[in-house]
Amino acid sequence: MANLPPALLRLCPSLDLEGREIERPTGPHWLICPRDMATAQAEAWLDWGDSLARDLPEGAVARLRDEDDAFDGAVADYAHRLGQWGLRLGYFRDKPDAAAFAEAVEATMMAGLAAPGLAAPGLGRASGHRVHPSAGDVLPEAPETPLLYLDDHAGRRALSHRLVAARGRHLSRHVSRQLAEALDGISDAIARSEGDNRAALRHNAALARAANRARRLGA
Repeated sequence: MANLPPALLRLCPSLDLEGREIERPTGPHWLICPRDMATAQAEAWLDWGDSLARDLPEGAVARLRDEDDAFDGAVADYAHRLGQWGLRLGYFRDKPDAAAFAEAVEATMMAGLAAPGLAAPGLGRASGHRVHPSAGDVLPEAPETPLLYLDDHAGRRALSHRLVAARGRHLSRHVSRQLAEALDGISDAIARSEGDNRAALRHNAALARAANRARRLGA
């Protein structure tokens, strides 16, 4: 059981952490994470942590690392950096205000109540890249997101259309993969056969079956 920082324990008293060993590309890795979190999720949080920006404003105090930090300190580092840049840009009155904000961000993320969001389509940057808050970089304005209400007929209809479109894209990807496998099956059936008629459906039963499957998938 990990020793939770007092501030995190105060903001999130039900949080239950544990230490576990997971396999990473570099080998076994000891990790502190929520007890009920799947290992695949924990690995995803570590990958996210590896992509984080590490810069702090000039004069900012670096966060002290602790061996009991969850996810190797990634969530705490993320929250600390937000607080420090917020203080630098005037969003917080003083250092205690920024620290309280960072503690709240860390607590809500560790409790699963919040997570880093994805950028709007067309506004995303490669992992680890972002617009520097004081370097004059400018992104195009994000498109306005319409509000959809479940108790409104138009809102339910819009959600249904989005669901149908998403399922259609998923099905298309699935069928495309199956079709590619079926076409590979045709090549394999010919390669495994011998004789002058190995590419003839009438004389190659395996080829006929593979071709029939490809036709059913739209070939």
